[in-house]
Amino acid sequence: MAITRQVITSLNRDGSNLLGTKRLAVDRMTERYRQEAATLQRLIESDRKLVAQAELLRSMVDQKNGTWLVANAAALEEGFAAIGETLRNRQLLLFPAG
Repeated sequence: MAITRQVITSLNRDGSNLLGTKRLAVDRMTERYRQEAATLQRLIESDRKLVAQAELLRSMVDQKNGTWLVANAAALEEGFAAIGETLRNRQLLLFPAG
């Protein structure tokens, strides 16, 4: 009888530990999904900004000749630099420093 009681007590303890571990794993996954949702939202915003920047550059050079491109090289370089900065910021969303 005492052995049966010990076995039952042990099983209850082991079962509780397993349930507790499973609960912790579920909590961790839920938190991870919440963090991923926020990251995905920031990525969407970054991608929209990239599309807008690229469209602006495209519209600036659409049907322009070489003379215009040379005369406006500084503005175009600024546009490319802005796109580069947005890309670097997007990369930091995926691979944070540190």
